Amino acid sequence: MGLNGKRMSSGAGQDAHILALSCPTGMIFVPGQGGVSHNVSEFTETQDLAAGGDVLLGAMLELAK
Repeated sequence: MGLNGKRMSSGAGQDAHILALSCPTGMIFVPGQGGVSHNVSEFTETQDLAAGGDVLLGAMLELAK
């Protein structure tokens, strides 16, 4: 897709933490301005959100094969 990315471990639990007990799980992270997360001042550029959506769609199509 021509995007920059990296595989990383995360301490974030979210729903993936519970799902991982019964099935393979992954999370897609998009960059947030200043690294702020779970806060009303959190901001992510529209193009980064769209890229994250494209990555999710690509993963879903790949897994559906």
